[in-house]
Amino acid sequence: MTVMRLTNEGGNMKKIIAIVTALMIGGSALVTAPAAQALTKKEIRYVKLLKSEAPELYVVGNKRLVKSGKLTCRYLRSGATVVDAIELIEDAGLDQDTAIAIVAAAVVFFCPEEEDYI
Repeated sequence: MTVMRLTNEGGNMKKIIAIVTALMIGGSALVTAPAAQALTKKEIRYVKLLKSEAPELYVVGNKRLVKSGKLTCRYLRSGATVVDAIELIEDAGLDQDTAIAIVAAAVVFFCPEEEDYI
């Protein structure tokens, strides 16, 4: 909710998402996990697909991957293009193939209404 409020007021969506994505993917100690919740079946399928396409993500926690995917969809729904989303993930320190895998899997599982753009 805080991210949405900040983005609506300040218009700094790209900057906020870049910071949050970097923290999530990078595993910074500044990001703490909320109370344990089981992943849904859809989220489990997303994580399995993503890790099969980008094995280097095995070191990233499943919940962080899910949050990154959902954040990617939020970014796309705000008007960003798929290329913008890929570049944003690359800016967080991941290679292009991994960024493409994250965006594609996120669209398939979390925002299929954006599927025409991938």
